[in-house]
Amino acid sequence: MADQAQRLRELMKQLPEPSPEPVPEIRGAARPPLAVAIASGKGGVGKSVLSVHLGQALAEQKKDVLLVDADCTLANLDILLDVRGRCRLHTALDSGMRLNRCVAECAPRLRLLSLGTGLGALAQQADEYGMRSQLQSLEESAQVIVVDTGAGTARMVLAACLAADLPLIVTTPDPTAMADAYTLIKLLRSRRPDCLPELIVNMVRTREEGREVAEKMRGVCAKFLHFEIKPLAVICSDRATANAVRERRVLERGRHFSPVRRAAAQIAEHIRRSRGLARQSSFFAAAIALLCAEPGVSMRVRPPAECVPLHA
Repeated sequence: MADQAQRLRELMKQLPEPSPEPVPEIRGAARPPLAVAIASGKGGVGKSVLSVHLGQALAEQKKDVLLVDADCTLANLDILLDVRGRCRLHTALDSGMRLNRCVAECAPRLRLLSLGTGLGALAQQADEYGMRSQLQSLEESAQVIVVDTGAGTARMVLAACLAADLPLIVTTPDPTAMADAYTLIKLLRSRRPDCLPELIVNMVRTREEGREVAEKMRGVCAKFLHFEIKPLAVICSDRATANAVRERRVLERGRHFSPVRRAAAQIAEHIRRSRGLARQSSFFAAAIALLCAEPGVSMRVRPPAECVPLHA
């Protein structure tokens, strides 16, 4: 019996070492999701429709996307997407609801969080409401955050753009839209000199018109801001897209070949190929820090960015 036990021990020693079991990926330990902010100086330039299509294009790349409606006065992506039965963040704050009650499933891998006026209140009372940890959990479940900001240069708009990895500024050939877009770019660059917004020219009659607008914006920014803004996409006007908005059918798959849909796919591919875009901190934490200028909280997304407080 002893000889058999000895032979068994010798055989066991000759067996190869078992390979360690793979450790399951923990989203919370990974990098925070990439954040893309879509903004404009002037309203009515097609920013929200582009945000929805970009979210869909990224989801079709097998990315888990959180679409955030951050318009502090006129949040309406839930109407555009025909999403019903979900509250907005300010309602959750007032009633003590859990944040997941504000998240709506719009399509496979695409979810919507409507902030409404809630982010401003959250910046002031985030710890009291216990929402910071809930926002962090929400971020950990996403790979990309697409933020549809309000129009203009309000503090919430600037905070979202400065906290994002990629701010996209949307304009049209309208001279007032171009002027307002330039003002927004100037404010972003003055507050964080390494902020590199990119340009979307929307609602053009021809691609040549779009290129002319992009060149004018590039020239003005180069002359007065010493920064040549990169034109990322030119989008022609499309009656079918306008009809889809009215009928709240923006996400229908049959719209794949519309100009805005093609542009969204182009932007999504640009994001996928941009290896330099990688967050080191939470988007929501950075945006809240910018809004309330908390001491001791870094407002730098990509060091060594210098950031001027928004109330300065």
